[in-house]
Amino acid sequence: MSNKNLLTEIEKKRQELIAIAAKTGLTSAISLQYSMELDLLLNQYQRVSDIKI
Repeated sequence: MSNKNLLTEIEKKRQELIAIAAKTGLTSAISLQYSMELDLLLNQYQRVSDIKI
């Protein structure tokens, strides 16, 4: 996945997390799941970015 695609996915997941956390709370199971998915995307982006430096 390219950096641009990853950034798009990160922003999408971030918005989803904000919306679900507003509805269910920051510590709900679904909010935590979205947060972990966002973490994975951010880690992937960091790995890809580090390789290209």
